[in-house]
Amino acid sequence: MYRALCAQEGGLDRFKDLVGTLPVICKPSDLDDKDPAAGKSALTDQQRSIASKLGLSDEEYAATA
Repeated sequence: MYRALCAQEGGLDRFKDLVGTLPVICKPSDLDDKDPAAGKSALTDQQRSIASKLGLSDEEYAATA
């Protein structure tokens, strides 16, 4: 339904208007303000085991995630 609305002439603006009238169902996240590369934790034991079986270092495995 919403896809069809957006596909019409001026539909995206009408969709944005519609979304503005809908109730908020959750708090906004702060993910837009976070750096995805920052705060990466070490691999879990399970991830380390998989990396080893694949012949990858921890860094190589982490780069694929």
